[in-house]
Amino acid sequence: MGLKIYTYSNPYEIDCESFWNEIKDCAHFCVSQTMVNGMNQTYPNLKKRQSTATIKSLVNALYEDWESINTNIRQIMEVDNAISELDSQTTCLENVKRSLLFNTKSIVSCIRMFKELELDSGLMNKKDLNIDQQYLVELYKIIDKKQNSTFSFERASSQNFVEKAIDDAILYHKKNVDLSAINRNRIVIHGIHQFTPAMLVAIEDISKYKDVILLFNYQKQYSSVYETWMNIYSIFDLPINNQSVNQFVPMPLLINSYQSNVLADYIGHLSNGEFIEKNKILNNLEIIEFDNTTEFANYVAMLFDKAKKTNRQNSNVNNPLEFMEEQLYSASGKVNDILRAYFPEQFGERHFLDYPIGHFFVSTTNMWDYETKSVRIENFSDIKECLNSGIICESNSGQLVSTFNMVEPYIEKENTIDGINKKINQLIKNANKKHEDKDKVGYFNVNFDALQELKKALTELEQIINSFFYDFDNGGDNFRRFYKRIRAFIISRIGDINELDEEMHTVIERLLTRLEESDLPENGTFNSLKHTMSYYLNQDENIARGAHWIVRNFDQIDGDILRSATQDPDKVCYHFCCLSDKDICSGRDERLPWPLDIKFFEYSYKALDFKYQLFLKSKMEYRNFKRYALLYGLEFNRVACKLSYVKNEENKDNDLFYMFKLLGVNIRKHSSFNSNNYLGHMLIESKGEDIEEAVKMISTEDKMKLKLCPYRFALESIEQGKTIFRDRFLIHSYLKILISNSVKKKLNGKPYNDDIIKKAIQEEYEVIEVRFRISDELEKTQIISSVYKEIIVIFPQ
Repeated sequence: MGLKIYTYSNPYEIDCESFWNEIKDCAHFCVSQTMVNGMNQTYPNLKKRQSTATIKSLVNALYEDWESINTNIRQIMEVDNAISELDSQTTCLENVKRSLLFNTKSIVSCIRMFKELELDSGLMNKKDLNIDQQYLVELYKIIDKKQNSTFSFERASSQNFVEKAIDDAILYHKKNVDLSAINRNRIVIHGIHQFTPAMLVAIEDISKYKDVILLFNYQKQYSSVYETWMNIYSIFDLPINNQSVNQFVPMPLLINSYQSNVLADYIGHLSNGEFIEKNKILNNLEIIEFDNTTEFANYVAMLFDKAKKTNRQNSNVNNPLEFMEEQLYSASGKVNDILRAYFPEQFGERHFLDYPIGHFFVSTTNMWDYETKSVRIENFSDIKECLNSGIICESNSGQLVSTFNMVEPYIEKENTIDGINKKINQLIKNANKKHEDKDKVGYFNVNFDALQELKKALTELEQIINSFFYDFDNGGDNFRRFYKRIRAFIISRIGDINELDEEMHTVIERLLTRLEESDLPENGTFNSLKHTMSYYLNQDENIARGAHWIVRNFDQIDGDILRSATQDPDKVCYHFCCLSDKDICSGRDERLPWPLDIKFFEYSYKALDFKYQLFLKSKMEYRNFKRYALLYGLEFNRVACKLSYVKNEENKDNDLFYMFKLLGVNIRKHSSFNSNNYLGHMLIESKGEDIEEAVKMISTEDKMKLKLCPYRFALESIEQGKTIFRDRFLIHSYLKILISNSVKKKLNGKPYNDDIIKKAIQEEYEVIEVRFRISDELEKTQIISSVYKEIIVIFPQ
């Protein structure tokens, strides 16, 4: 039993390679689900036998306990306790502890990684590490020396265990699989560039009992780009079977993808330092320039909306991605952060904590001050989440949040519900005291009933939070007591579960079952509770639906591009996006959990073990993987392609990927009003004389608003009927204007000097501000200073 490494030149013709007979009947474990899909489509016999699965499913089956939720929860609790044991005598210890506690989950990921790599804590060197990394090493030493630690990583230790894990991985989420038709004495692991420690351990464990063949794509003529694979796989210290003489050559007969294929050929040769004459087909090649990520996200959203409409019209199966005119692959994942907010259903089944009722429990936990055993508000968004959850009754949907937003500038200095309610009482007392100056201030435009309703809701919220946590520290079994209360609370507040819509009914039902059946630890700290809520307040992961990314990353090109061979070129093209130098060539690897980086592994541990060296090398090579993935996608695409990049990001200009600059590719700025993204203009059907009469009736002030900003005119003059300042900054600006105008009237035509001016400003401030009651001492000083600078120009000394 052992390891072999094979390469193939063309993913569409692996069955033409000399080793095909050796692997065709084996179980294939691919780097991603997209590669599983691509292999099944390209090689029907693999699909027929259902012999393909992901490497992740194999790792999970091999180390089932290690990957379980209960293990993860107990590891969080162990790290939490270890942080409290840190006793290094440094001035920044307490700050570092707070940082570590806030990032407990990341610390757990780091220590799991160390255990999978079998690092000896006694050999770790802290000398050249930053302060956070130094304390991470200290934490690892504490945990590594513990007996019966939850971080004890058990390897696969028998042939029967390995065989069962392989079978479980093949059968995962499948039906009617004939295992006898699959050769499980030899397995193929396909397309892994970014090895995780768990993958490397799995390969090592399986190879003790089975033949393991590592397989990846390689093109000799583009050695500079493909060298990244050799840099990684050479660390196995095994011969790499690279006998294929079949080289990629762009074929004019592939008319739909010829331009894409020629571009790949040019990039490959340029990377080798070879110059070839430019093919004229590249003369009309262009790259779309999006001004920023938001503009690009809008472009994608419009494509997706169109695909959803087409999906509804042409299919009973809800899969809009299949109807997208452009299949998008990005060198940066930032656009999905925006799209996730607009299309949450595409990013996996919604977690209970993603629903408003789920936000309620997260926010109540955020507002509990464990040290003072009381409610303390650090962020008003937590209160808004609670008021918007539907847990607390309101007269009209959204009324509580709307009222809170109106009074927020008046209460924003408060950090307790009691303090907020005292401020609301002041507004209630002044609700009937009208004044012209107050008429334009948002919190003075809230009616009496709305203020009373908000006060009652906040009082109820405080009572609920206290009921959850008041005795968290009293006695044992605090986790069980807490979740028992949560379960009872959900049942009492939801009412008749059968009256909920189907989606929410299913979510709540599964959550209640999970809370009833979960194996809860007896005791834990409040910090552990905060970090483990996402595990417990969740549905059954085995039922949950996976994510369907609208914009996939470059890791998913490998298998997806194989689908292009059977797709209609008139209906789909492949769009490679975010092709800036920064996104493709960035040396920063975002895949390592905080506070790890490449330098940590280079400085802290001098290991000779191949797993450590291979893991580190794969991380260092990620920047080169993106360049390979782009070449691979262009090379094996069989339909048309689009290219684009984002020009501005974080207030900095991005440069186009240097290869495209060398080729002199044309850049076209994206326009929202081109033929692909047409937005119909809103038409006003009315006679011209009617409009003229309406304009005559508008006041001079409103005419100025209409000229300066039609949106503001529509909001203030038509919708609200008047100007209302809701923001604290605008209210202070309004206050400055009132004080300044009042001082000017007071001093007009009278003798004055600097002392008289300052006294007048102070007096007018006291008279006017008492009506607003919004400014603290610092803001008072800033307002008076600003008014003084304005007045002194009008009344020079």
